[in-house]
Amino acid sequence: ADEESMQTVVNIHNRVNEYCWKKILEWESLRGDHQPKLASFRGRYNDLSPKARFFMALGYDRPFDRHDWIIDRNGEKFVMLL
Repeated sequence: ADEESMQTVVNIHNRVNEYCWKKILEWESLRGDHQPKLASFRGRYNDLSPKARFFMALGYDRPFDRHDWIIDRNGEKFVMLL
């Protein structure tokens, strides 16, 4: 892909990640945790989640990307797969 196209992909990817973080904060606030912290964030394209494997078995396409968000809930680590 050319440089301009890749910049568009990166911009979309960043917006999706920002949207996901906003949704994580909303979810955590429903739990009563109003100060969750992002402990780590890692893209894992080659690793499929159980949900992705299930949907692929039903004939859906492979997901574009996977990210593991490790959330710090007052010292306790919690994994969210997006």
